[in-house]
Amino acid sequence: MKTLDVSHLNHLRTLSAECYDNIREVQGLDKLKYLESLSIAGCASVKRLDLPNSEGMKKIHAEDCENLVKIKGLDRLKFLKVLHISKCASIERLKLANSEGMKKVHAEYCKNLVEIQGLNKLEFLEELYISHCASIERLYLPESKGLKVLNVKTCENLVEIQGIDKLEFLKMLCIFGCTSIERLNLPKSEGLKILNARNCENLVEIQGFDRIEFLEELDISQCASIERLDLSKSKGIKKLHAECCKNLVEIQGLDMLESLEDLNIFRCASIERLDLPKSEGMKKLHAEYCENLVEIQGLRRLEFLEELYISQCTSIEMLDLPKSKGLKRLDAENCKNLVEIQGLDRFEFLKMLRISGCTSIERLDLPKSKGMRTLFAKSCEKLVEIQGLDRLEFLELLYISRVLQLKGWTFRNPRA
Repeated sequence: MKTLDVSHLNHLRTLSAECYDNIREVQGLDKLKYLESLSIAGCASVKRLDLPNSEGMKKIHAEDCENLVKIKGLDRLKFLKVLHISKCASIERLKLANSEGMKKVHAEYCKNLVEIQGLNKLEFLEELYISHCASIERLYLPESKGLKVLNVKTCENLVEIQGIDKLEFLKMLCIFGCTSIERLNLPKSEGLKILNARNCENLVEIQGFDRIEFLEELDISQCASIERLDLSKSKGIKKLHAECCKNLVEIQGLDMLESLEDLNIFRCASIERLDLPKSEGMKKLHAEYCENLVEIQGLRRLEFLEELYISQCTSIEMLDLPKSKGLKRLDAENCKNLVEIQGLDRFEFLKMLRISGCTSIERLDLPKSKGMRTLFAKSCEKLVEIQGLDRLEFLELLYISRVLQLKGWTFRNPRA
């Protein structure tokens, strides 16, 4: 069946003809003035749609129509609520109507989509998804009082998003992989909870952090051009990821994030100091490969910390561990200037300790931990003494190869 003829179905309200690869044309579609819902998802051979001038048309689903080039009449549908055209790889332009009812536009993976006309007129739009639209260069957002979700992930040629700063009710903003964006101006939104700007390698500045007091998750990983963050007004952040921000020098206001649960600054090679908050929820801290990190202030305040990763932090000389009895894992391998780990003997629930390659450490004072299973202390050239090794009743793996200075010691199994 190459042609689907619906011209005689004058009173048709719903048309669903999904996943028919052999349909090339839908004849008579423009005559269905009572049509409310159209779904031709997966009709890969359809090249053109001539829509009816229907006041009742609410939904269009045309996902995975990879050869669909044109949708005629879309600009007449003033009461359309939902438009899904994701994976329509041949569409180059969309012309939308000034619709009072439009709530959702999904146009993801439309790799040749260059322009969305009329987007700025959709005053009641709630969701906009145009991720992986590699040809779009600019977006002109509506002054929508209802836009809650904006996802433009991996639009690599997108240079500018006009109107973000006016979206007062935005809850989630994702510009992941928009490698051409240089500046972002955030809105004054009490509802913005999630901001994902990961892998925006040319993003230099994010303005407006002082306007989003209730932000909970921030990801700026691989934003290699950002040098400073000011989070002093965003006290509600629970998750902060800034991995591989090689030029990030300072995070202002970090010590004020009392709700922080997860901090990751892996490979932030320019950071020299961290001033941590007193957070009852802080469970994980990743700061591996921060080669210029000299000092971690406030570590002692993290009473509920469970995992601490600072391997390859070659400038740290001393660790003053938290008063947390719940620390389960400490990774501090190849911290070649680390001389002392204070408070290690307090951690009754420690399961794993890794300090291999810490060539400056001379002594270890281990805790009495019933959960301790693994101890890596290879190539610790100056390690002379390990106190408390005989207290580790349940130790399963012990690696102390190439510890040439270690003096006589015994490992006694107390259960024997």
